[in-house]
Amino acid sequence: LLTDKEVEKLNEIISNPLKFDIPIWMANRRKDYETGADMHITGPDLRFTRDNDIKRERKTKSYVGMRHSWGVPVRGQRTKSNFRKIKGKVKGVKRKGGKSGRV
Repeated sequence: LLTDKEVEKLNEIISNPLKFDIPIWMANRRKDYETGADMHITGPDLRFTRDNDIKRERKTKSYVGMRHSWGVPVRGQRTKSNFRKIKGKVKGVKRKGGKSGRV
């Protein structure tokens, strides 16, 4: 088991790893859009900043933002055979049981 001081030290390292000589490439927020600083974000702040980034990309109508709004993969994955669940129903596919149309 850990003592209270060890728990505090671990929380400090996780919340601000760049102070403890952890390499910059391990930070999850490099060159922040607003401040330009390297940061490591944890907890609910991470979801908040990600959502704000996606909203900003949609607002500026960048390619990534448009793909987010269409609901298709953003990072260059192939979509011919993957992501069927996301894209919706595929027309023209015969079912194994021989029934066509709605079941």
